[in-house]
Amino acid sequence: MTLPMTSDANVRHGCCFETSDRKLHPLLSDLLGLWRQRCNNACLPSRADFDPLDLRRWLGRLQVLDVIDGGQDFRYRLHGTLLVELFGRDLTGRHLSELGHAADALRREYDACARERMPVAICSQPIPEKDHWIIDQLILPLAEDGVQVDRLLVGIVPTLRDDSAGPSSPPYAPPERMPSQPPADPARDTPRRSL
Repeated sequence: MTLPMTSDANVRHGCCFETSDRKLHPLLSDLLGLWRQRCNNACLPSRADFDPLDLRRWLGRLQVLDVIDGGQDFRYRLHGTLLVELFGRDLTGRHLSELGHAADALRREYDACARERMPVAICSQPIPEKDHWIIDQLILPLAEDGVQVDRLLVGIVPTLRDDSAGPSSPPYAPPERMPSQPPADPARDTPRRSL
């Protein structure tokens, strides 16, 4: 099986599946590039192929999930600190099945990644109960043996929603902590800010 090695970060050109026609967020495009560098011919990278120092740009925005029983369930091995603050709970150690019907869409995306052995991108996904935020998400397959997907590396970039200006973002310098309240005047804050 040939892995997706195109240099185009646009998720529409066969490098991954998507649920939007938007290009991948630059932070996630860089993460996809790092994953591609770790791929060895037709072999998927393993978790051991990624030094934590190589992932420092994404720390706080990453999840690592164990694939259980070929994708029957998924266990959150790591749930980044910025994500804990954004979603209001730490999923580390929890199973996706514990999250009920709210996780059905995620289950389909995680399963597609594990089954097809290809990255999955979800762009401009709204966050329930956080109307001012949307997330872009990149799900990457990892395989200890290079073939059978046993873990997923997920990068998530929350962005302030800007319905008036369309999908755009300023430079991506990560702040120390994620703001938990919407801007005082959303109409005034037109550019989307990435975390």
